[in-house]
This record gives sequence, C-alpha cells and structure tokens, in this order.
Amino acid sequence: MTPDENVYYRGLGRALIEKASSADSAVAAPTPLFDEQSPLEKIERLDTKQTAGLSRDDLFYAARAIFARGRAINPLNADQTVGLALVYQRWAALSADPALKSRRAEQSGQYYAQAVRLMPRDAQLQIEWVKVRQMRFAERLG
Repeated sequence: MTPDENVYYRGLGRALIEKASSADSAVAAPTPLFDEQSPLEKIERLDTKQTAGLSRDDLFYAARAIFARGRAINPLNADQTVGLALVYQRWAALSADPALKSRRAEQSGQYYAQAVRLMPRDAQLQIEWVKVRQMRFAERLG
C-alpha cells in the first residue's frame, strides 16, 4: 500500500519469487509477457487474474523489476540487492537449460557480492553467496 517505500517492493518481490518457485514448469506462456527490459509500469498494470496466470519466467522477470525499483529508491538498503540475488539464485536452480542456469547463477553471485559489500557482517548473506558459488562449481564439474 506504500509504493514509494522500498520495503513495499521487498515484500512484493518476495511474494513473486515464492509464486515463481512453486509455479508449474510445464505451464509456459505462448509468448512471454516480460523480459529484462520490461518496465515496472507494465507489471503494475496487471490485475489479479493476469498475475495469477503468469508463467514462471514472467514471475521471475516481474520480481526482478520489482526489486530493481526498490533498489533505485534506496540503493544502500541491501535487502533489495539480496532480493535480486535471490531471484537469480532460485531461477538458476529451476532452469533446465545449462547455459541459462550458469548465466543466472553468475548474476546471482554478482548481486550477492554487492550485498556483502553493503552488509559485510551478515553471516546468513555470506552463506547464501557460498551456496551460489557451490552451484556454479558443481556445474563446472558436470
């Protein structure tokens, strides 16, 4: 209810990540509604029914845009950067295509590195970053 507060975007982004994580991977939109360049305004115009029918990828793109807006509002709040890292971490874990999995894991690691710079003493954040690095290492081992 407070779209000018970065906390609003954190809550909305996390809800979209959870919905994407539990979405049926077999259900895909014939043509994706969103991509890396989709403006947040396009996402915000969706009604409840449209949001409920989004594909997994569209949900992750939407979550990415939501966290990016929150980060723009308050770039020093690590929560938004952690949210972006989590988007890509979950998306990588659910990706079947090895190239996409690798690229998304790399993006997640980059965001975790940024978040660790903002909150260097957060042990849980360090653990999540290590998990992403382990995912990437396991991919290389094959």
